[in-house]
Amino acid sequence: MKKPTFFGGLALAALLVLAAVALNDRHPGAVEDGARLLPQLETTLNEVTRIRIQGAGDDQVTLLREESGWQVGERSYPADVGDIRELLISLSEATVLEEKTSNPALYERLGVQDYGTGETDNKQILIWAGDAQIAGVVLGKTASQPRGSYVRLIGGEASALADRVLVASADATQWLSTALINVAPDQVEQVDVTPSNSESYRLQRDEETRELVLNGLGEAETAKGANIARVSRVLQNLRLEDVLPPDASAPDTGWSSAVYVLSDGSTVTVEAIEQDERKLARLNIAASETASDELRAAAERTRDRVFEIQGYKYNDVTLARSLMVESGDA
Repeated sequence: MKKPTFFGGLALAALLVLAAVALNDRHPGAVEDGARLLPQLETTLNEVTRIRIQGAGDDQVTLLREESGWQVGERSYPADVGDIRELLISLSEATVLEEKTSNPALYERLGVQDYGTGETDNKQILIWAGDAQIAGVVLGKTASQPRGSYVRLIGGEASALADRVLVASADATQWLSTALINVAPDQVEQVDVTPSNSESYRLQRDEETRELVLNGLGEAETAKGANIARVSRVLQNLRLEDVLPPDASAPDTGWSSAVYVLSDGSTVTVEAIEQDERKLARLNIAASETASDELRAAAERTRDRVFEIQGYKYNDVTLARSLMVESGDA
């Protein structure tokens, strides 16, 4: 299968030749006022296969281009391709405004000392095409006048001020593709909710009014329409905050569940639990024969994974029955 590319493709060998020409025999670690910071990157964007960003302490993220697309290595989960594209283009277009100090004793003033040394936090960005590392830069402090970032190429002596603020998070969660599923409330025909610590209940769409109603209301009970709406909206723009690695352990018991039956016959089961103050959820999507491509894709990317979700979505999918009604005696 052909690897995905950003801009269409030339063979890697040809691109590397063009990169060498663009460098004009400049030393890989050298910088030049008015020149591109990483001229070799501009002609090899299509061939980038791995990016590693290292930050403070143990913070590190590895972005990998595989046949299925870009992945966050630390999570074995799809990455946000737009964010990766933005980073690579920004790095490839960054221009040196001014060469700065070449004295290692002064590097830390700009935050461009060797990564992992000194007391000032900085970042290191490494980029590969295949097995070849084609770029490496230490990202230091942000300058205010003129606005930009202090940088130093790995292996180079001279630091520089780049013409833009370069942003590269070493937090793996910042690179994840966050969309899980998106189902409009009016596509929900029925919901069977089983909270972990209260009785089960069913929401069902009335055939005449087409409104979701709470089944089994007592004589003195009135359904709370606002809370019915909350449950119906759980699948609308459900997004992840994080995803547990595939080998991470999850609780065996104590999960709440909500089984959604959709108008196309598909079912979506959402299970939720709180663990160590994290709101966790897992999805089981059984797509019908007439299900949309989007729902089928959601089923594929969520299968056998546990996600951290937004707190309000967790609250909505675990609502107790007592919160769905109000008593006539109240």
